Amino acid sequence: MSIIELRVKLLKEMDAYAREHFSEDTFYEYWLADGVPDAADDITLSEIASIENCWLNCINAFAICCKAEGIIPE
Repeated sequence: MSIIELRVKLLKEMDAYAREHFSEDTFYEYWLADGVPDAADDITLSEIASIENCWLNCINAFAICCKAEGIIPE
């Protein structure tokens, strides 16, 4: 499995977690804007995963959302 495939898998898992655990405000404000866009397919996720800045934006957005939700400490 390539690094891009692993990143895509992680993006899917983060998106599923975000949709289940983040509040509506956090979800729409941060996750959909800087994380995984709504209705992202495998092609879109592969593009995000292969562009380093986009990948890091998703990681950072996930961390910001987790902090906003109190899932991880600030």
